[in-house]
Amino acid sequence: VSLTTSAQYRVRQVNYSDGNFDHWAIDDFELTDTGLDDDFDPDIDATVWSSIDNADADPIFPESRGNALFFNGSNGERIATTVPVAPPPGSSADFSIIFADSNENGLNATENGEDVVLEYSLDGQEWILIQRFDEAEYTSWTNVSASLPEGATFSPTEYLETDSGANTQTVSIPRTGYVDKPITVNWELTATGTDPVDAADFVGGFPSGTLQFDSGQTVAEIEL
Repeated sequence: VSLTTSAQYRVRQVNYSDGNFDHWAIDDFELTDTGLDDDFDPDIDATVWSSIDNADADPIFPESRGNALFFNGSNGERIATTVPVAPPPGSSADFSIIFADSNENGLNATENGEDVVLEYSLDGQEWILIQRFDEAEYTSWTNVSASLPEGATFSPTEYLETDSGANTQTVSIPRTGYVDKPITVNWELTATGTDPVDAADFVGGFPSGTLQFDSGQTVAEIEL
C-alpha cells in the first residue's frame, strides 16, 4: 500500500506596469514523471491548471509553435497554478519561456524587475521559490528545466502486507492551511500503480470511513 501527498506549482510575474503591458509567455509546460503537461494547443488544458489569471492561449510571439500561454491582462496578478500533483524525487518543471523586448507586433516590452518566478506550495497559502527567470535573459524562446527541490517532491510511504493473519497499520493524515475550525473528511482507499492491491488484501474489502479534525488539530490517524 502506498500513500502520497501532493503540491501545487505556479509561474507568476513578480511585477508589471499598469495596463496591458509587459508581455511574456510560456509553452510546452510539463512536470516530469506526473503525466501533467500542456502545449496550449488547440487551447488551455483545463485538467492541468487549477487557475490561470490574466493569460490566454495565443500564438502572438514570433516563432511560436502554435499557441503559447500569453500573459497580458491587468486585472490582478499574472499567475498560472497547476492542480495538485505528486512528482517523485528527481522530477523537474520543464517549459519554454519568452519575454517581449520590443514594442511591436502587438507586444509590449518588459522592463527591469518584471521577472517571473516558479514556485510551489503544500497548502495553497505559503509559496516557496524554486527559480526566478530574469526578463532580460529570455528574450527569445528558451527551453528551461528547473529541478524540483526535495520539499516539492514525494516518495510513497510503503506498508508491508502479511500472507497470513491480520496486520494493522496506523496512518497519519496531515491537515494544512487554515486549521482554526473543525472539519469532517470522508476517505476511501483505492488501488493504483503497476502492481496494485485488491479488495482481498484487506479485512472486509477496501477500507473507507470518516475522519474528524478538531479545531487546531493538524494530524489525525486512521487504521488500515
